[in-house]
Amino acid sequence: MNIREASEEDLEAVAQILMRTQDLHAQASPERYSSITFSSAVDLLRPYLGRDGFWVVIKNSAVLGYAIAEYKKVAESKILRAREYCYLHQIGVAESSRGKGAGKLLIEHLKEECAKRGVKDIELDVWNFNSGARLFFQSCGFELFASKMRISHNKSLNGNAR
Repeated sequence: MNIREASEEDLEAVAQILMRTQDLHAQASPERYSSITFSSAVDLLRPYLGRDGFWVVIKNSAVLGYAIAEYKKVAESKILRAREYCYLHQIGVAESSRGKGAGKLLIEHLKEECAKRGVKDIELDVWNFNSGARLFFQSCGFELFASKMRISHNKSLNGNAR
């Protein structure tokens, strides 16, 4: 397996992976997510081409997975220290390639790229319903450092949710 920057030729395969991932999110949280079409997936991915941080993992010229990351800077403020970090927007691996090292290879590549830049932190969001992703990220060394909470429209806003 090899990693390289994503190209126009990769968009079809990456869009297929993104569509499947989006379907899983739409099934788990239909009030928040919707499924997307192939052309919508391509349209969502195309702006990332040519940017530093859009990689694919390849084996025998087949795209097994992808990652999209962005390097961010936070200016110092009265309450925050200046810092630079990497945010992992998306990572996806074709179902037939899961558990075979493609995702871990993408994470290791991201770690190496961050080290080259002197970036010490990588952050991402993972939904509570996605236990497989949470376990995967933990196996790659990620640790929980914050949580989001909500009151769902399906629950009483004046109930005893404690």
